[in-house]
Amino acid sequence: MKIRIIIFILAFLSSLVKAENVYLVKVNPGECLKCYFAQGALNKMVEYGFNVVLLFSEEQNIDQKRYISVNLPGLNKTIDTWISDSLYNKVSNDSWSELYLIDDNDSIIFQCVMKNIWKFVGKLLPGNKTVKCQFSDSIQTIFNVLKYNGNEYVVFDPRQQEIFIFAKNGDLIKRIAPEDFSTEKLLLLLDQKDSLSLNLYNKIKEALIQYGRSDPAFRRYDLKDSVLYVILSVPYPVRDNKDEISVYQKYLVLKLLIYGKEINYLTLSDNLVPDSVFLTMLDFQYDNVSSTFSFPASNTSDKDKGNYFVIKGVSEDNVLESKELLKYNLNEVFNIDTLPQYIYPHFFNEYLYFQYSNIIFNTIDENDTIFTPFKSKGYSIDKSGLKVNFDFDLDDFIVDSGRACFLYHDNELNFYYSILDLNTKEYSSPQLLDIEQKELKSNLEFLSGNSFIYINNNNEVIQYDL
Repeated sequence: MKIRIIIFILAFLSSLVKAENVYLVKVNPGECLKCYFAQGALNKMVEYGFNVVLLFSEEQNIDQKRYISVNLPGLNKTIDTWISDSLYNKVSNDSWSELYLIDDNDSIIFQCVMKNIWKFVGKLLPGNKTVKCQFSDSIQTIFNVLKYNGNEYVVFDPRQQEIFIFAKNGDLIKRIAPEDFSTEKLLLLLDQKDSLSLNLYNKIKEALIQYGRSDPAFRRYDLKDSVLYVILSVPYPVRDNKDEISVYQKYLVLKLLIYGKEINYLTLSDNLVPDSVFLTMLDFQYDNVSSTFSFPASNTSDKDKGNYFVIKGVSEDNVLESKELLKYNLNEVFNIDTLPQYIYPHFFNEYLYFQYSNIIFNTIDENDTIFTPFKSKGYSIDKSGLKVNFDFDLDDFIVDSGRACFLYHDNELNFYYSILDLNTKEYSSPQLLDIEQKELKSNLEFLSGNSFIYINNNNEVIQYDL
């Protein structure tokens, strides 16, 4: 008789599933559904026309209405509640809260634990993808840095050392490469017409050519309106006190107009970088409101203490002079004993993010810090300090209409979108994005809080509307 009752219940459920597309949520009251943003996922399923039912067991001996009001306070009122020991025990013996879809043969045709609910919902409700244009010149490698100013696309290929500027329709405007700039002329510029470093360079030029170190190199760039700012590193020979020649790297900032041939060279003054601090050039930013350049920096002694820096400079007669030095202690950010060997900072307008951490700093207002949607410690490293295993990492970030919007991925390269209401400090449910790593040829670049772009394998610019 008990088996018949179970079969009857499953058959009844199956008829509902077949007729109304019912998704059954087996609830474990001891599990933190709030931690998975389950309420938002279930509400979104209802919003898109799915019939959702919560399943409890009488053996749980709880007040279901009370539980929902406390743990899922904003749950859509159309979501029904079922209470059945037999059905609860029949669908699964797993202790996790789970989502099921059962067919008319009483078979479970879909099942996922609620902690992974957004992976399911993201694939069930993909965003809208639109091809904006296809580039007229092929981008060869897959690790490209894309920026867009509303009229032109700029693509930096760090491996091939090329910068491409495309019009809105995908036509190539210009291509820039380091070989466009003479090392000899740059050395004269760095030495202010003194030919000392140039003479040393000419003595060892053949050796530098042999080792592939004779030409300048693009390091980072930023795009503001129709002006491109590019960090250029130049091989800089120096004779030491043992009369031996060592080659260092000196930096220039190129100011290039997208339309036109004019180029301004900005050199870095000696007072820009304090003693014992060195520029890492792992990112770079220009703020056209305050006319300020920002560079990440480090030093050997403070690195062990977890201290990293941001150097801000302003241009005076085409020379970058020191404006401000900001200091960040990353031991406090990561809250672990050992930092990774390399820390990669990323600028997002006035905000600064350190890779694998879960906090974003405002470089203008030190009281304005924003925590990312992912709350894990971010990464783990092996004893050598070389291998990094991370839980989540940030791809792009924007503040738009009172919201902080995040694009990020996990260590399985699933991509997510989430928003933070800056007034209430509440996060939205993370939305899994319909993107696979293998289709990407560039980073993800926010257009606004509701859309972003990227380059795919066909050299097309894809706009993804959320």
